[in-house]
Amino acid sequence: MRKLYKSEEISQEAAEVTSEVEAVFILDREGVIRYRWVSGNPGVEPDYAEVETELGKLN
Repeated sequence: MRKLYKSEEISQEAAEVTSEVEAVFILDREGVIRYRWVSGNPGVEPDYAEVETELGKLN
């Protein structure tokens, strides 16, 4: 279980985070997530053709 911190401690902890995440989310008009793609590696990009296909499904 994670310890709760005071706000200034959270700021310090956030400053120490060095990882990045690449992500794509597609939401419909009601705000429902219809597609998500997440990579823990910032050098990896999504399959853009797949993203376009998923966007096309919303019409």
